[in-house]
Order: sequence, then C-alpha cells, then structure tokens
Amino acid sequence: MTLLRCALVGVVLATSTALAETTAITYSLANTDGLRPNGVAVAAAEFKGRAAVEVRMLRDLAGGDSNTLALIEGTDFQDGVIEFDVASRVNPDSWFFVRWFARGFVGVAFRTSADLRRFECIYLRPTNGRADDPERRMHAVQYFSYPDYDFRRFRDEAPGQYEASADIGPDEWIRVKIVVDGSTARLFVNNAADPTLVVEDLKHGPGARGAVGLWVDAGTIAHFSNLRITPLVRR
Repeated sequence: MTLLRCALVGVVLATSTALAETTAITYSLANTDGLRPNGVAVAAAEFKGRAAVEVRMLRDLAGGDSNTLALIEGTDFQDGVIEFDVASRVNPDSWFFVRWFARGFVGVAFRTSADLRRFECIYLRPTNGRADDPERRMHAVQYFSYPDYDFRRFRDEAPGQYEASADIGPDEWIRVKIVVDGSTARLFVNNAADPTLVVEDLKHGPGARGAVGLWVDAGTIAHFSNLRITPLVRR
C-alpha cells in the first residue's frame, strides 16, 4: 500500500506534559491511495499549481457535523501533531438553500473509530473568516465531537467556547496545525505562534485513539495537500 507516504523524519515534540522524540509520517496526498471515503467523493486533482486530493460532499443535505470524511487507512493517532494544507469553497452546483448556509466547511477528524461512529474534529469555515458581519467572523473555526456534540449544542450550552475567529478565506491555501495532548487540542493557522483555538476538554477523553480523516460538510469542495502526522511518544 503506497498511501501517499513520502518520508519519515525524526523530530522533537514539545508539549505541556512531556518532551518526546518521535517520528513524523508525511503524506503528499497526490493521489487517493489508502483513502476510504464515507459520504464523500475523492479524486486526485491539481489546485493552484499543487497536486492535491479533492474531497467533496456527495449529497447536498448530508452532513451537519456528520461523519462525512475520507479516512486515511493505517493511521493510528492518540496524541501528537497533525499538519496539513487545505483550500475549500462552496460548491456552486449545490442546491440554492445549501449554498446559502454553506461556509466551505473543511477540517480533519482524529481519534476516529474504525466504524466511523466516534471521532474528534476541528474544522474551518473559510467564507466566515473575512465576512462583513462580525458575528460570522467569530465562527471561522470550530471544534465538534461526533456524534453527541455538534456545533449547535456547543453554541447553546457554551457560546463562543468551542469556536473562534481566524483570518482565512475561500479558495486559498491555508496551513493548519493541530496539537493534541490528552484532553487538550490546540489549533494553529498559517504558522501563527499563538493558537487560534484551544479546546481543553475533548469529549471522548484522553484515552481515545484512532485514525485520521479528511473531513468536509454540506456544500463543500475541498483540496488537501502536504499532510504530516507526528505521534507523541510519552516518557
């Protein structure tokens, strides 16, 4: 299985609990080898001069913080760092109502169970990043936990705690880094020194583990490239 794997690189990873030497696994995402789609279509594609994997929703009304993703087979992740480049937009061929509420939803699922019934996810809403409406700008990035904690529940029970603003836009490459350590996840956007979003209570708990997946939601066409997964080895 090729699984788009390009290189193994030794790195040193600093976290809030440990300093660990570990190995980064890099995937070019230049083709669809090793991807298992669920509710999405995947294809090799070029976007803005870069080889990538295109992931798009199969059905207009599917989604809603659902398990619509392309699972990267062979990945087994608990703690560490996930880095990737992503660009997304609203699908112009979607039904009008979907285009009205779609935001180019795109992100990465992690600690995903084999049956896709449980995972954590942090995603972007690129069309919100520079919106004229200040409230929409505050909804540019989001954490949810499938299946019980979607964005609606978080907004009702803890407004503003699980989402944040970010200077991002559609149809542009965005560098994303997610650092996971126990019950905490930190999101960094475009090589920023400070996290855009910090989640301190991942809902499946610190012991959860599983695969990594390329996630999209309603009305979205996304391109993923340059994925690197660095598992944390605790001492």
